[in-house]
Amino acid sequence: MQCPSCGTRNSSHHHYCYFCGFTLPTQQKQDLSDESDNNLPLLSNQLIDEEQTPLKRYNKSQSRKFSVNYLRFIPSLLVLALLIFGSISLFRFLNTVFITNDVSAEQITATARVESTIFEGNPAQKIIVHTNIGEVVEALDRRFPVREGIAEIIFENAFLHSRFPAAERQNGIEITLDITVYKEGVASYKETMNFIMEMPFAPLTLIQPSLGEAIVEEATYRLIFTVSEGSAVFINGDEFTDLLDETGRLQKDLTVPDVAESTYEIRVVKRGFKDNIVNVVLNREVQIVPFSLEHDLPIKAERDTVIISGTTHPGAAISTDLELIGDPNVNFETGAFSIEVRSDRPGLSAGKLTATLTDGQISQLDVVIFRTMTEADYTRRAWELDFAELAANPSLHNGQIFLFRGTIAEVLFFGDRNIFTVNISEDQSNPQLILVEFWGEFEFEPGETIRVFGNRWGNRDGMIRILAPFIYP
Repeated sequence: MQCPSCGTRNSSHHHYCYFCGFTLPTQQKQDLSDESDNNLPLLSNQLIDEEQTPLKRYNKSQSRKFSVNYLRFIPSLLVLALLIFGSISLFRFLNTVFITNDVSAEQITATARVESTIFEGNPAQKIIVHTNIGEVVEALDRRFPVREGIAEIIFENAFLHSRFPAAERQNGIEITLDITVYKEGVASYKETMNFIMEMPFAPLTLIQPSLGEAIVEEATYRLIFTVSEGSAVFINGDEFTDLLDETGRLQKDLTVPDVAESTYEIRVVKRGFKDNIVNVVLNREVQIVPFSLEHDLPIKAERDTVIISGTTHPGAAISTDLELIGDPNVNFETGAFSIEVRSDRPGLSAGKLTATLTDGQISQLDVVIFRTMTEADYTRRAWELDFAELAANPSLHNGQIFLFRGTIAEVLFFGDRNIFTVNISEDQSNPQLILVEFWGEFEFEPGETIRVFGNRWGNRDGMIRILAPFIYP
């Protein structure tokens, strides 16, 4: 019988295919039964009746099934592998694209520029950093926050000078600054800035002489100027920093030699600034006839008369607009002179001395005499001032004591004699200025209101002239 499974021909008495073990049709059993019933002789009844067991080594059905299933599994496995590989490749590609775009979007960019400025009264450099996403900017171990895409870094010149002491150049200091911009989770951004920090001159403001030059009538001159805190001050090479007050103001009385021109060098030194060097020129009027006093003004008088002495040319004649007592006395060998004048007016009196040579050449000196009296006695004699009347008549009421109140308009000169103007008008569009000369400590500034007690002595520079021994705030 032929096996339906593998096609192997088997004996008719086999129940299973001897090659693949497949169960043969039952017809064979039926045929054999019939033959037995017909009493047909068999060669061996044991072989016919005995149950056949298929040989396992010929189990062609299991091997073939495994082969078929294996062959079917391989394409599926290949397809699955291709799907996995494709998915991984696609994931890597998409991940690379999106991560690259995300990193690109989160990259820090920044630009920086520098400009000079003033910070808390000191020169400084302002570094302005613009950044897209940065949160903090660091420079010179200091961190500065970013607000609305901008960070402002301010370093005072003195600080930068201390950090770069060896980088000084002729036109300033060369600064190399590393700037780092940070944001959490993003790579930092670094940039190096190079710029020249221009060094401004150390602050120095001349008060007297305000323009750096003055004509001096006397042998001393009060030099006044201001500097900023932390400055060192030198005049003609000698240090006078100890004379600075808490406001940075320095006053120094200079001895002016009897020459046509004297120059004084002021040098101000401060860290973070260039040394500021200013020359002050003092000019003394060249006297054709030598003429000087032995007194400091005002000359004090205890009596109704006072003796004035000094030195002039031995051949000069002395005269004065003050009331003389007797004739002037001049030593024709040394030029020493003395004259006696009346001083009976209370308070301050003004006059002139004149030295004249035989050829007509002259020299003049201003003289001020103070007839001493108590402050109470002086102030109770004061009259109320009529501005229009005195301005129109320069010789009216000369020597009379007046009282007025006003605002300091301008300080013209500081020294033993302080000269300033006072505006007594209530209408600021129509000022009424009075020229005041005051001997004593003067610490007032323009704009302050003061009361003045003083003697009227003519007009000067178109203003009423007042010689004041007492002033009050």
